[in-house]
Amino acid sequence: MPNMKKNGFTLTELLASIVILGVLITLATTSIINVINRVNSRNYDALMLKLEAISSSYAAETSSKLFFVQDLIDAQLIDTKDGNIHNPMNQNEILNCYPIEVTYENNSYIPQIFKENIFGEDNLSCNKDGLYNSDINLQITPIKKTATTYDIVINCKEESDLIISSNTGFYQRIEKTTGNEHTINITIKEGMQVTYTATLRLKDENIIKTRTATILN
Repeated sequence: MPNMKKNGFTLTELLASIVILGVLITLATTSIINVINRVNSRNYDALMLKLEAISSSYAAETSSKLFFVQDLIDAQLIDTKDGNIHNPMNQNEILNCYPIEVTYENNSYIPQIFKENIFGEDNLSCNKDGLYNSDINLQITPIKKTATTYDIVINCKEESDLIISSNTGFYQRIEKTTGNEHTINITIKEGMQVTYTATLRLKDENIIKTRTATILN
């Protein structure tokens, strides 16, 4: 009998090829997704660093210590394509209403970005009242006046008892402060490092909140 050559694939071979192809596509897709996620994560970290740098400059120029990302946009300090800052990890999320708090330590402005939007009732605009009534309501800022003298400026935005202390024995209690700015004049010898702590106890809740500032003269 003449030799008969097999033409084409059997059903088993075809199914095996489809399975192998499916596995390869899945592996390739997973690899691509992982690469995209890593790139987006790096872009997010880079965006946060950029916002922090801009926030430090904005605080130094305006003396603002509490503001939104939107304020940086309004001041034209950061470029946007559509007037919004989008989250590289999720393009549908807008970061405009992320609050930023800046403290002053060791002659530097140190920003902290709180990664949660504080929206108004329209869920679009930033809620200024919500910003000042949030946990970001106590600030302590040392301002150098001369080689050895500083002003310690404490801003408290809630009705509370305010206690100001330091690791060198300084202690002052201010009762029933209501959104006032308090300034304490101090002298620190050269070479000394002093940490000042502002502590407030809310009247309506049994909650204590603190902020610290360390001065290395």
